Amino acid sequence: MTSKVCFLCEIEDCKACSSCGLVASCAQHKNLHTSKDGSFCYPWTVQKREGVGRVLVAVRDIEHLEVILEDEPVGLSPTQDTPQMCLQCFKLIPDVSPFICLC
Repeated sequence: MTSKVCFLCEIEDCKACSSCGLVASCAQHKNLHTSKDGSFCYPWTVQKREGVGRVLVAVRDIEHLEVILEDEPVGLSPTQDTPQMCLQCFKLIPDVSPFICLC
């Protein structure tokens, strides 16, 4: 599946990946096809399916325990076993007035 259309934005005249040759991407989306450290390519592409919309589709067989996606958390919060704290200012909340912060 060596198309010359970007796997994400569908811009034409893109280059196929130099590592795997299975997925083409524009310069803007090339980093989304490779891992964060650039050591391997993700084994999928994005396709439009009638009645479903955009979906990820494998471009080759995926090995057992192979990394297929890496993501960053949008936000972090304290764990359940920490004292109560305000999630806006991160000050500890006293037990006498739980769930109330004046930040």
